[in-house]
Parts: sequence; structure tokens; C-alpha cells
Amino acid sequence: MELSFQKPRKIFIFLGSFTIVLVLGILYINYFVPELKFGRINVVSPYQVETKRLSEKLAEINSFQSEGEIKIDLSPLNFGLKNIVSKPFFVIDVTKNNFKLDLSSLLQFNASSKKVYSLTTELKRPSSDIFYLRFSKVNISPDIMPLVENFLSSWLRVDKNLMDQILDEESGYDFTEEKFLESLRVTLKMVPLFEITRKISDNHYYFNIGPESLTQFLGKLFGDLSGQPFSNDELASVQDSFYGFNISGEVWVNPVDGFPQQIKLNWNDFVTADLKLTNFNQATNIKAPAKSISLEKLLQ
Repeated sequence: MELSFQKPRKIFIFLGSFTIVLVLGILYINYFVPELKFGRINVVSPYQVETKRLSEKLAEINSFQSEGEIKIDLSPLNFGLKNIVSKPFFVIDVTKNNFKLDLSSLLQFNASSKKVYSLTTELKRPSSDIFYLRFSKVNISPDIMPLVENFLSSWLRVDKNLMDQILDEESGYDFTEEKFLESLRVTLKMVPLFEITRKISDNHYYFNIGPESLTQFLGKLFGDLSGQPFSNDELASVQDSFYGFNISGEVWVNPVDGFPQQIKLNWNDFVTADLKLTNFNQATNIKAPAKSISLEKLLQ
């Protein structure tokens, strides 16, 4: 009698072992190889916790400063420039949902190994109704110099009435800057813009911003702002418009305060960046320049 059950027992052991290996394989793929994830299997990734935590920390930011390098690859466009390299230093302040900015960036325009042009750009936005722009340290093509020589060294002031003319204010949404930034904070807490796809160490992760996460984020943000939530068909249409869009990168998180301290990103091999972020939620002192020239009057 014992012998008659030997073969079925071996089959049962084999099938059981095979099932366990299969399940563990699927779980491994869902957890650690996101690009091969089985969409129909509802497995909660451990990175959802880290993703939500980091997104919530971004919503808590009132101010920070950053420096690094941003590179734009222009070689596929074939219009004379290989790339543009920006080395920015900037302070952003969104305290009380009023956007302020102090930016200084050295721009390098690389036409070839022998032709490298440069331009320093400074931008200040001390309040919501005005910003200031200045160009300096210019080394550009003589053909372009006449276009910018009137804008060199002096601070140019762009007032609200000129900004309104430029923007034309005909968007389909009726909201203020304060409302937009407040909705942005709420959206970051509920729908992360990005997805952490891999954990390298305790405070170092790979992340991705693809069409799906971008669509869900924008759908929530602009749906709240307009007071008309996006339908599934509208979300599908938005996602189709971002077909091929992909930003991947790495983020290092400060283990003490949870804020990102360094970000590297690659946008479709067109834009790459490496930025270090510091001084979160510290007092800033973004002031208007002492002297400036109205851009509107200069253009008249």
C-alpha cells in the first residue's frame, strides 16, 4: 500500500516545489525588476512606501538652494551647436505659496571643440508681480552680439503688465499662483509624480517619471484646480500625448531630515542634470536690485 502512493507523492512534491519557485519568481520580478512587472498581479512594491514618504517631504519644502550642472544635447538637431551646459546656483522660496527666485547661471554654448561661447544669466523674482533679468560676461558670436548688446550689464525689469501681455492670460483655468502652489503641495501628498524603482542603499534610490505617473499627477493637479476631475478617457488622452516621455535618475536622501540632497536625472538623453540641494526651509533674502531699467520702455 505504501508503494502505491510513492509516484503520486513525488508528483505532488514536484508540483508544489514548482509552484513555490514560480510564485517567488513573480514576486521577485514585481519587487526588484519594475520594468518587467506583471501588471495584472496586484503586488504592493516595498518602494511605494519610500516613494510616498519622499513625495510628502517635497510637499513640505518652503525654500532651498541648489547648484550643479544641466546639459542639453543639441547635436541631433543639426543647427550648429553640439550642446548647452548650464552651471546654475539658485535659491527658491515658496513660503506662503508665493514663488520667489534668485538665479545665477553660467551658460556655455559648445559649437565644436574650438568654438565655445559663454554667457552669464541672472534672474531675480522678489515678488509675484515683477522680475529682473541681467546678462553679463559675454563671449558669443559677433553675429549674435547686436541682438543682446542692449541687454548687457544693466538689470532689466519686467513688470506685471508686460508679463500679462506676453502670457496673454487666456488659459482655460482661473487660478492664482498661491492656489496653484497649494494644490501642488496637496497633489504631492496624494499622487507622487515619480516612482522609486530600485533601492541602491538605505538612502540612495533609482526613480522614474513615465507617462503613467506623470498623467496621474497632472490629472489630479489640474482636475483640482479646475474643479472638474479628469475622466478616464481624458486621462488616457493625456497619457497618449506623453507617449515616449521618460525621465529616469537617482536620488540621495538625507537620513536626518528626509529631504533629497542630490538628484541626477536623464530626460530621453536630451537633458541630463546633476544637482545638489541644501538649506531646506531656511530664511532667504531675495531682494530687488537697487537700480533697473524697464524692459517695456527699452523695447519701445
